[in-house]
Amino acid sequence: KVWAAPTASQVADALAAFGDGAITEASNRPDKAKKQASGKTQAIKERGCTCTLLGHTQAVSSVAWGGDAVVSGSWDHTVREWDVETQTCATTLSAGHAVTSVA
Repeated sequence: KVWAAPTASQVADALAAFGDGAITEASNRPDKAKKQASGKTQAIKERGCTCTLLGHTQAVSSVAWGGDAVVSGSWDHTVREWDVETQTCATTLSAGHAVTSVA
């Protein structure tokens, strides 16, 4: 899945609204994280999935991206290059073993 991440300035703006407040509640789900300061509590909104890139048959262990391409390595012994514009797999390379890191 490809997620839209907030920009650094969007994160800074959200945190600035709370001054020196600390995160008082967090979980493994970003939509559940809360920040509290001066008696105010605000949920930090989660951004949704923008697309799902289908192709790997086992867990994806590593992802690298740049420009219009994303490269992923998987336990299915493949490295795949994805075209984000068309959301399709452009290239598949067989590694012969589980791929634990791509750069």
